[in-house]
Amino acid sequence: MEPIMLGIISFDMIVGMLLGMATSPLMMKGIKAIRQKRKLDRMLHEIAEIRNKGPAV
Repeated sequence: MEPIMLGIISFDMIVGMLLGMATSPLMMKGIKAIRQKRKLDRMLHEIAEIRNKGPAV
């Protein structure tokens, strides 16, 4: 391979790694927010089911 091609490939790999490191925390925050929302939705759904059943008399 030519030295220019190796330089371009190396630059491409470095840019890819930097973009990956920069976006990783954002993706983690997004995943955390989605999990919390799903957990809250599940809890609210369970509360609604309990209220709809009412007291067993």
